[in-house]
Amino acid sequence: MPAFLGGAVASQARTRLLPLMQRLGLTANLTVLLDAGDQASFSSGQTWVDLSGGGDSFFLGATSGSEASDPTLNGTAGRLSANEYWKFNGSQYFILNQANPAWVNNIHKAAAKFSSAGLYWFGAVNTANGIWGNNANAPGNLGARLTVTAAGALNFNVAKTGASFALDVSSTLSPTAGAWHFIGMSVDEAAGTGFIHMDGTNFSFTSTYATPSAASATYTIEIGARGNGDGKFSNTSRMGFHSMWEGRSLTSVEMAAIYAAMRLRFGI
Repeated sequence: MPAFLGGAVASQARTRLLPLMQRLGLTANLTVLLDAGDQASFSSGQTWVDLSGGGDSFFLGATSGSEASDPTLNGTAGRLSANEYWKFNGSQYFILNQANPAWVNNIHKAAAKFSSAGLYWFGAVNTANGIWGNNANAPGNLGARLTVTAAGALNFNVAKTGASFALDVSSTLSPTAGAWHFIGMSVDEAAGTGFIHMDGTNFSFTSTYATPSAASATYTIEIGARGNGDGKFSNTSRMGFHSMWEGRSLTSVEMAAIYAAMRLRFGI
């Protein structure tokens, strides 16, 4: 019996993201699915390949070429263990491999309906760590971003034309440095509902945007930064996986199900 249980745990710890999303019924409206441990998502080269089927892959670094802004894969491609993750040195991030498609621009517009989820490790939490975003660090740059602020708390904001935000939410959830955290969020702007999730805890907020812009985002969406290379992940940070949905707002139960499955692989 102990051997069987050990085998079950080992099997669960190597959960692949796409089959997981299929089992949980979460593939509808899935727009981005990136897994550092899945060889189908990355084995070599300059692209972190999207497994969702939508083709929204991300380049390592600022361009399609090899450069100093490219994160580095730790571990062995395809092993699906706690040792497979992206490493950052404070100047590295990912950028979408094309101009923002409609689903990206919908995130900061009226009737936005989307979610994101991933596993992240922050080297420091007294400096901005952009989890994803495309409005950099200035109101007036159109777009949205999810960030660990310099005060150490998870923040989501939506920028609009002029020096103000359509929505600016500072949560009470504060990641610790040097540890894995499952972080997600969901917004249904029309319904006015939203929450930020961290390690099984939700911070709920009213998600109604105040006179949002209908124009396209200022910058191409990035992961590990918040647009235009701003707010990059701090030195020694890590990223295990990243996923996004648009046209669908995951429930707290659905978010918790992803957390319960993926935390085993990373020991949280």
